[in-house]
Amino acid sequence: MASSRTFALSWLFAALALAFILSLGHLPYPGAFLLKVSPIACLLVAVILSDPRGRQRLIIGALVFCGAGDICLELGYFTPGLAAFLVGHLFYLGAFCQHLEMSAKKSLSLIALLAYTVFIVNYLSPHLGEMQIAVYLYMAVIMAMAAAALTGRHNHPLVALGALMFVLSDSLIAINRFVEPVPAARYWIMALYYGAQYLLTWDARNTGGIARRGRDT
Repeated sequence: MASSRTFALSWLFAALALAFILSLGHLPYPGAFLLKVSPIACLLVAVILSDPRGRQRLIIGALVFCGAGDICLELGYFTPGLAAFLVGHLFYLGAFCQHLEMSAKKSLSLIALLAYTVFIVNYLSPHLGEMQIAVYLYMAVIMAMAAAALTGRHNHPLVALGALMFVLSDSLIAINRFVEPVPAARYWIMALYYGAQYLLTWDARNTGGIARRGRDT
């Protein structure tokens, strides 16, 4: 029963995410923030219905704050939105950083992530102005979250992919806002963002995948 509800919520998530992406050309319109956050609400309900425990509860916190960030950004409140997403990433970090392990493949992934971090910081720095400290802090947290997703023993590979997609989505936001307009930026940003959230919650939505792998230690 739970799996069928999760399956239905996944399809609803996809339909609502596609609806918002297709509506981007008509922004702003009344209630846009509600449509934007509705796919995240679907993921939240799916995690709650999966009998959450332990790290899954941290995923719930992450979705709540990311949803709040979505609403703030859509209403034009950039700094509160950034703060809400930062807290959401801290919840994701807490969920993914338990039982970290290293391997040659994971070490190469971390080196690539570090190289990208150095590149994007150097690229953005001359354009950040008074937002420099806030953006640096946010980038440190999301990169730490991505590193934890890559190296956590119990994280499904799709979770790591979701974290990297989130990094790319937020990089596009920063480039588009602080450096130069990116063609079709919002379409790419939202497609990557919704895909990232879907994959980051993969374990938590799939009948306790996090807890199940945790018992295998």
